[in-house]
Amino acid sequence: MTAGLALAGFVAFLLVAIFFDATRRKAPNAMVVAGALGALAALALNLNPVELTAARAALGGLLALALLLPFYGLGSMAAGDVKLGAVLGLWLGPQLMLATWLGANLLALLHALLVLSLSARRRRAPMPPPGPTGARSTGRKIPLAAYMSIVALAFTLWRHLPVPP
Repeated sequence: MTAGLALAGFVAFLLVAIFFDATRRKAPNAMVVAGALGALAALALNLNPVELTAARAALGGLLALALLLPFYGLGSMAAGDVKLGAVLGLWLGPQLMLATWLGANLLALLHALLVLSLSARRRRAPMPPPGPTGARSTGRKIPLAAYMSIVALAFTLWRHLPVPP
């Protein structure tokens, strides 16, 4: 495995995570395990794209758990978000994990404000006819795992793409 292959694997993991959370609001266990195994392999072979030590990677994973578990405990976050965050912490380390968490929460805030704005606009519009009896709300949760992955992807590409002169 070369450093470029490890980077490509991490980027592929992020793209898959974005796809699943944005379209299905899920972070499949198989994907999370593959991401964790990739992070551990990159660390063992000294090919981590962020050039982390194992201790820094572990600290990143633990920081992600410390940041995300309280929200899971309060019921405002799914377990997939927590698991994906821990894997991102293994890949990114504590500093980039903190920045990723902050960036993802900013995106989530913008998402929530957009949903509230559209909801307020719909309330002012004429009401549609009532749906079938027993119809449930189709409310969608904020895709935090996708937002964490988008921010992590941005940081990764910013770090590795050549800067034009």
